[in-house]
Amino acid sequence: MKRQRAIDLLCAQVDPKVIMTQIKVSLATVYNMRKARRLERAKKVLNFFKHNGDTVKIYSDKKIFTVGAVLKKAQELCKGNMAFFWPADFWPSSSPDVNPLDFAVWGFLEGKTTKTSHTSVEALKATITKEWDNMSEDFIKTSCASVRPRIEAIIRNNGGHIE
Repeated sequence: MKRQRAIDLLCAQVDPKVIMTQIKVSLATVYNMRKARRLERAKKVLNFFKHNGDTVKIYSDKKIFTVGAVLKKAQELCKGNMAFFWPADFWPSSSPDVNPLDFAVWGFLEGKTTKTSHTSVEALKATITKEWDNMSEDFIKTSCASVRPRIEAIIRNNGGHIE
């Protein structure tokens, strides 16, 4: 009962310290449960790659869909119109290390946009847009192609984070 409640709270992205307090389990237990769930999801993703090739057309981080009604409609639309749609609970949780936007694109844009200071938010937005537009297709393809090896690294690390 406690275990399922903790998993439900983890899925809802409740802070591990809050889970520890509510369920009365150690923080290490909560982290181990999150790690096990991440490992399970990583294995599902790797299994998909093994059976469908490495081409991934869409990635959606669960954090994007924070409003229940929007999530439900978006998921239904995608399920009905996409051959290889991954629902929000398919992708490993807490995984910026396997999201190309987090591990590659953000660093690239940050490096390009912080070379000079910006006088306003609008100037910063303009620089980000310019650098986004200048990002090479090869860079994006290479970043996306590195997802599978990163998933495999998570599995080798028993669900732990990777660098």
